[in-house]
Amino acid sequence: MARRLFQGTVPLSVPFSVAEFCGFLEGLGEDYEVICEENGELRIVQSDRFEPDTFELPISRVSYLAKDAFVESQWNLDEISLGEAWEMVFQEDRPAREIVVAVVDTGVEYDHPDLIDGIFSDADCRHGHNFFDADLDPRDVNGHGTHCAGILGATTNNARGLAGIAPVKIMLLRAFDEMGKGDLLYSLQAVNYIVTRRVEVS
Repeated sequence: MARRLFQGTVPLSVPFSVAEFCGFLEGLGEDYEVICEENGELRIVQSDRFEPDTFELPISRVSYLAKDAFVESQWNLDEISLGEAWEMVFQEDRPAREIVVAVVDTGVEYDHPDLIDGIFSDADCRHGHNFFDADLDPRDVNGHGTHCAGILGATTNNARGLAGIAPVKIMLLRAFDEMGKGDLLYSLQAVNYIVTRRVEVS
């Protein structure tokens, strides 16, 4: 490396020896200070002592039972031992009971292909209510409500999307705006809606 005093450094790559290069620089004049250093060489040496750590992941019982597109990413289902619960419920031929789950949120995309079969409808074919806008359309304006509905009741074992926790019917009650904000009044109205319709809601 050649360095001119008080004016910074100048790195150089040269095709001759360090001694030859230093001698060349020293002959340039008294206003140069010469500092020479050989380049280092780094090599990766494979050692016979290296043994990679290996371990086996247990097969997910949920992904074995459900063939949905993203089920292997749903670690939460194994955390709650859902595979064992499914085996208890579905293999013992227990009589199915319709369970309605109310999602009080930003609405739900009720025509989503992984949710459409599990959307609640009342006698007037209403899926719920939009308390934020005071109308009958509880369509999602944010995505959060649809996400929650999918965790709860996405159609399982249909080779698409997520595996829902249970085959429930989802009542859609929108109480929040596109930013996830809403008045407490809207949530209370949603609870009142559930109670006054005497729907068995979990």
